[in-house]
Amino acid sequence: MSASLRDRYLAALAAVGLKRDAHQPSRKYVTVAIAGGRRLYLGKSGAVRCGSTVTGSVAVSDLTKARLLEGAVPQHWVKP
Repeated sequence: MSASLRDRYLAALAAVGLKRDAHQPSRKYVTVAIAGGRRLYLGKSGAVRCGSTVTGSVAVSDLTKARLLEGAVPQHWVKP
């Protein structure tokens, strides 16, 4: 069985040192802390949102999601 999109996104983020948050503010999304006090919210079916809260987050573009799957994580997401 193939890995889900969420699992593939988590693997790409883990490759650059970004890990899943222990504190999950939402049951619907898995969260990953990124630079600037923001979080990525990863949905089961491949939804990727970015923001400081779930309700204040915005969807990431399809181009960014495709690049993420290729291993090209935006540098402004990575903590210095």
